[in-house]
Amino acid sequence: MTNQSDDNQPHEATTPAGFLASVGPLRIGLSVFVLSCLPMAFFAQAGHQGWRVVPVYIAPVLVVIFIWLLLFDMLMTRIMLADKPPAEHPRYRRAFRLDVSLLLALLLFWGPFFYSLLQG
Repeated sequence: MTNQSDDNQPHEATTPAGFLASVGPLRIGLSVFVLSCLPMAFFAQAGHQGWRVVPVYIAPVLVVIFIWLLLFDMLMTRIMLADKPPAEHPRYRRAFRLDVSLLLALLLFWGPFFYSLLQG
């Protein structure tokens, strides 16, 4: 009897379902929340009544928290990468790349807003 799971390990992430399974449910949840905050950057200077308070007051706070979460997850991913056997390295590299891309997206979308806050 052959062990097919070892042979198919590197090819798991070629499908979207395989990628989601290799990344894990917590990173998927973090990614969904980060991606939902990205379009709110365009409405961060909107009014201060009703639902408009979400992109003005709540989303910037969440963005700062998500930046710290992503940085911490990147750190822990690198630690796990050093600790695990080489067969599991592709999984942690994918998770690290996902974290880096989400962090860059947050900085790209929300950077001008925070820069304008710092300017005055």
